[in-house]
Amino acid sequence: MRCVLCWLRMMTAILCCGMALGFRPPQAAAQTVDKADALSQINRARILNGASPLALNAALEKAAQRHSQDMADKGFLDHIGSDGSKLDDRVLAAGYSSWIGQRVWAELVYAGDGSFAEALAFWVSDNAQKRILLDSRFREIGIGVALNTSPAGVTTAYWALVLGAQPNALPVFINDGAVVTNLPQVAIRLTQETVAPEGEGNSIGRAIEVRISADPGFAGAVWQPWEMLLPFTFDDTPGLKTIYVQYRDASDRMTVSTASIQYNPSSAPVVIAVGPGAQDGLQNTPGNTAETATAPAPVGAANQHAVQPVADATARPTPDATAAGQSLVAVVSPAPNNPPPMPTTSINAGATAQPDLTGAPAPADALSRPDATLPDWVLPGVAVAQAMVIVLGLLALLQRKHL
Repeated sequence: MRCVLCWLRMMTAILCCGMALGFRPPQAAAQTVDKADALSQINRARILNGASPLALNAALEKAAQRHSQDMADKGFLDHIGSDGSKLDDRVLAAGYSSWIGQRVWAELVYAGDGSFAEALAFWVSDNAQKRILLDSRFREIGIGVALNTSPAGVTTAYWALVLGAQPNALPVFINDGAVVTNLPQVAIRLTQETVAPEGEGNSIGRAIEVRISADPGFAGAVWQPWEMLLPFTFDDTPGLKTIYVQYRDASDRMTVSTASIQYNPSSAPVVIAVGPGAQDGLQNTPGNTAETATAPAPVGAANQHAVQPVADATARPTPDATAAGQSLVAVVSPAPNNPPPMPTTSINAGATAQPDLTGAPAPADALSRPDATLPDWVLPGVAVAQAMVIVLGLLALLQRKHL
């Protein structure tokens, strides 16, 4: 009896010491994230500032999610991954294509315990970051987010946006990306090839004509001049509706894009395409829009990192900004729940200054990492062991009285 009691007491002491040293069960994420809502907020900001919406791209999504998860797992905020990877490495590894002479993609990162609206507000609060977010050259995006919950129960969301453009990818949007319409008449928003307007090899240049159809074979569809917004009418049968848009440039190079929307006559009022300059907190302002942006002013002496100018969003990227092996990179390092510090920006991935990590989450303690936690059965096991110790102790006490 004494041996059993000693063994149970020893096991209980070991388990309790392990918990005291920092071994804890994994923390469940207390907050949820909605990438669809994040995309909607981004596209609304772009449309209100005269830029086209962004379409989700699987390769960019993979690159963004990889970096978000890495930052959340290791508890850091930077554009260089824990494995030394840079934006170029992650995007190319994900399989995103580029033109021969230029790579057009960018990355924004943010960590905080608030919603995505908080991250977006931070990015648009700075001229350089806002111009990247609203750059009209970008046509696709990947959104990454991962949560890290501290032992104290504080959940931090690590966001990564990877924006890009690639050859022959000209997304189209029905009612600016709405998922449902109650009218068969819709507005089709087209994108344009501004990165390589002359085209490259078999890759389309600036589109001069399009034809739109609900038939993938374009039966009966006629070519018409390219315009940013074009009307289209589906048949009046409720259900999922898909449109096919074929672009053609002056050299007769073509590419096809598709988009879908649910037609439900009894749904909420139809979403109508919004033009630039609408009255909103993100409306156009001279010098800060995707259409009229100019190089940002030098950063004040209080900031040790210089912000280099970004190319005019409406112009074709200059060779020095988009030459092979280079890309547009933005690094953001806010302090959660504190006024954000001035971010750093560079147009050369190989020469990007290290970000200011003031107030950023500290690296995770070695004993609070996921790979240092005990299995889920530990806490219930401790409780059972303690109960057994109490019961056996009472039995031993009774046995002594009988003796």
